Amino acid sequence: MVSLAARMTIRFLRRKLDAQLAARAGVAAHDRASNKIKPLAAKFSCILQSCKANLHFMSNWRIRLEPLITPMFRIWWRLRRGATLGVRGIACDEAGRVMLVRHTYAKGWHLPGGGVESGETAIEAVMREMAEEAGVEAVGAPKLVGFYANHANFPNDHIALYLFETWRACPPSIDNEIAERAFFALNALPEGVTKGTQRRLAEIFNGAQIIANW
Repeated sequence: MVSLAARMTIRFLRRKLDAQLAARAGVAAHDRASNKIKPLAAKFSCILQSCKANLHFMSNWRIRLEPLITPMFRIWWRLRRGATLGVRGIACDEAGRVMLVRHTYAKGWHLPGGGVESGETAIEAVMREMAEEAGVEAVGAPKLVGFYANHANFPNDHIALYLFETWRACPPSIDNEIAERAFFALNALPEGVTKGTQRRLAEIFNGAQIIANW
């Protein structure tokens, strides 16, 4: 008969052997998993490197073609979403009378102004137009009063209105386009003042509600 001590020794050795076998099996399983993961990691690393190379190539390509792409897009935007900009100026004399002009090519009395030329800013354009048409030279920077849609005149046309708070007289440089120019009292405007001009004067001097359209 096997003694109690012998049986306990056999159980101890069996458990120790099972533990060693389980540990070896775990190491083997880990090695097998690692062997499967390593190729996937290598493939993923290759994909990342390829993406970085493509992004670098795309960036260089975009930079090289920028001088050609940007003007083409600007032409497209101009054709599809073209907008034009004009300017008008308000100047009053010491008596509070407002300067109005009558053009040779259009009916009615208008605030002096015109279109913004290529390369000009709006404020440069209104200063030029006021000097040319009305003989009004800005002393300080004109004040932007508002920005108005003028779609009735031309689709996507807009007008920026400026107030000349300080100015001095100068010889007008445009005569063939202006039939008349003069200062008028706000309560004695000439016949034929355009509705847009009347609205702007009422908004600025009489506190009328501002309307978005010219």
